[in-house]
Amino acid sequence: MEKADNKKQLRKRLVNISLVFIAAFVLSLALWLFVGKYYGYVITSISAHAIAPVKNLQLDLVKFDTKNKNNISTYFRTQKPLSKNIGLLQNVNFGHFTFNVPLTIGIIAAFFPFIRKKRVYIEVAVLVVTIHILYVFFLEGLKLTEALLRTGYEKPNEVKLVFWQFSEGFLKSMVLRFEPFLIGAYLYFSRTRGLEKQVEEVEEIDEMEED
Repeated sequence: MEKADNKKQLRKRLVNISLVFIAAFVLSLALWLFVGKYYGYVITSISAHAIAPVKNLQLDLVKFDTKNKNNISTYFRTQKPLSKNIGLLQNVNFGHFTFNVPLTIGIIAAFFPFIRKKRVYIEVAVLVVTIHILYVFFLEGLKLTEALLRTGYEKPNEVKLVFWQFSEGFLKSMVLRFEPFLIGAYLYFSRTRGLEKQVEEVEEIDEMEED
């Protein structure tokens, strides 16, 4: 009888978790269709400002592409003294790094009843944003390196090119695609954080009562 009740409670809990996940996923997906491009613009702008000094370039403009609504255009300019400087246009498809956000939000919502320290959600948000910034940073770095090599503004350097290719490829293939599952794993291992402190406090209270 007890086993049957436990199974029923477990089934009910799984159903509730599934409903929360589906509701959060659908709502965030609908919302993301409207706000996703603005989030992509902010991430691209931050990354473009960060990569400009690394590549010794001046960032002139970041704007939505008028021809392709999924692209955000970044305009850079070389700064070599006593030489003819050129402009560099790079397009970033924000859908490439935001497509998993609604699924990630659904997973986060499903874990809500199990997370004791709600600060974990701030950590998760910072982690997701950092991943996206790093991806666009290395994507822009790769594109700019290739463009500067083609124009002769950078000397051929196989090590640098491989570095940018590996970094961009790793973040795209291993991190972005598995982002929801990485976040889910982080939440899973964070669900008992703070429990040890509570147990210690209970033990201290018990000891005081015994005294």
